[in-house]
Formats: sequence, C-alpha cells, structure tokens
Amino acid sequence: MISKENNEISSNYHDLPGYVHGAKIIQVALTKTPIDNISDVVYETVKKTRSVRQLHMSFLVPRTNILKPGIIYFPGGGFMTAEHNKFVEMRMALAEAGFVVAAAEYRTIPDTFPAPVIDAKAAVRYLRQHAHDYGIDPSRIGVIGDSAGGWLAQMLGTTNGDKSFDHGDFLSQSADVQAVATLYGISDLRNIGDGFSGSPTKSASVSCSHGVTAN
Repeated sequence: MISKENNEISSNYHDLPGYVHGAKIIQVALTKTPIDNISDVVYETVKKTRSVRQLHMSFLVPRTNILKPGIIYFPGGGFMTAEHNKFVEMRMALAEAGFVVAAAEYRTIPDTFPAPVIDAKAAVRYLRQHAHDYGIDPSRIGVIGDSAGGWLAQMLGTTNGDKSFDHGDFLSQSADVQAVATLYGISDLRNIGDGFSGSPTKSASVSCSHGVTAN
C-alpha cells in the first residue's frame, strides 16, 4: 500500500523520455538571490610624510530592491597582516542571508595603535556615506572579525561615540555600529607589556574589556 504522504512525494517526480522506464528526476527551482561581487574599492587614503597608502574593501551585494543591513568583516592576522578577501564561505553565507557584506583591510605592523581603529571607523563612515550606492540601511551597520580582526570589531563596539578615532574623510558620518560579532577575538591586552617597558595605562586603553560598562 502506498501512503498519502508517499503519493505526494511521488507527484514531484516524472518519467524521463528516452530513458529506461522508471527513471525519475526532481525538478528544483533555484530561488537564491543573485549576489554581486565588487572588489578593490578604496575606502581610505592614508597620507604620510613620504608616502600615500590606499586601503581597500570588497563587497558582496545581494541584488534586491530593498535596503539591507550592512556588515564589515575585519580579518585576523596577528596584527601582522590583514588579508581581507579570506573567509569567503562565511561572507557569502551572510550575503545569502540578506546582508551587504564588506571586507576591509586595515593597517598592521609596522603601524601601531590607534591606526587599526582609525581605519575601521573610516570603513564604517565610508559605508554610511555610500549607503545608497550599495543598497544599505545606514541605521543598521554591524562589524565582525576573527582573532585580531575580532579585537578590532570589539574596539568599535566599545568606542561608540568616541570621536578621538575619527580622522580622514566623511567626518560628517557616524562611525558608531549597531552590532558586533567576534570570532575568538582577544579582548584584554593589559598584560601585553609584561617583562618589557610597556605602559599599563596604554595597555588598558587598547583592551576592549576596559571599555565595557554596565550600560
């Protein structure tokens, strides 16, 4: 006896003409939204006495007509590198979920704090300035990072409203973020100078946990 449930399943199959009788095929409708990949966007130009460096960002943009939340990914690399085009699977999954996903490089060694935070906040301001171009809702921008990039994402969350890191372009735009996600990001750097001549005060200032309050 064939159950009603099995009858319903069987109705989704059909015979393949020209093949052995009984061959079946399932017709699957592809409903995923197309995603545009935009690379090599310059979001910040860092000018020094003898050099100029352009910092880049790439985008995954769902092709829809509605405003979407934006999220910026900051890569890890032990503060030595910031290869922003990695973690493709994670970024694509977020884009398929309806986010406009940006991935941003930032300054690493030999540049030191607060350079990475300045760059990250510049990336947020860039997204708000160009929100219309990428279909982003400027009131819904979050950040995510892994390892050192996780620290950077946390720093943005714990320094919301702090204008001391705002340098460069689009200063009329807010660098505040509405959401933070971190993948094994370091949060407490207060012991980083142990055994050296590090400043405890400065170590506290670069620790995300130092900026966390009850509010």
